[in-house]
Amino acid sequence: MKKIKKIAFLTTLFHCLIFCNSKYENIAFCLESKGKVFRDGFARKGNIFKGDVIYNGDKITVGVNGFLSFLNIHERSEIKIFENSSIKVQASINRANGKKELEVAILGGRIIVDKKEINNNRLIVISPSSNAFLKNSHFLISCIEKSFFDESSYCVFTSIKGNILVENAKSKKLIFLKNGDTIISTPKGDFFQIETFRDDENLKSTLDMEPISFQNEG
Repeated sequence: MKKIKKIAFLTTLFHCLIFCNSKYENIAFCLESKGKVFRDGFARKGNIFKGDVIYNGDKITVGVNGFLSFLNIHERSEIKIFENSSIKVQASINRANGKKELEVAILGGRIIVDKKEINNNRLIVISPSSNAFLKNSHFLISCIEKSFFDESSYCVFTSIKGNILVENAKSKKLIFLKNGDTIISTPKGDFFQIETFRDDENLKSTLDMEPISFQNEG
């Protein structure tokens, strides 16, 4: 009997250590998965299927003809990841208010963020050129591997609904996007405002742009 109790205690302790470790923290769950979709993380590695848990620190890669959407449990937004895209998700503590918030680092490709529940929680999206800070917003970000003036690549941010604050990582310039606004952000520190949601053809062109390759990202 004592041996059984000891085993039960050690099992419970092991699970507590696992789930208290932020590396194994559940931060989202998969709503839809199609095609080649896999993860590389501390808790699990391999394919992601509908209903699977997304863990803190997971790097998610969506291949050719693939698609993934998940709902994060902190900020309550749905994040859609399109083919040839790669992101890394991480939960962090906001030092100002002590609340947990989700950070999504887009390593390449295209994502859409759609807020599903109105609240005061913030989402942070980190791209190769800029960081975006948003609450209760619906927006699109694409990382484009095409020349733009003297830049070899750039990122496009479009506010579909709501307000977004975008900070260029190089220059620390700030720009505030409202409904329908679109900006290009470059690795060298520049912002360029363009028309995207004013007509359907421009929107289609934005969605059809070639994403940045992520094959060599660590």
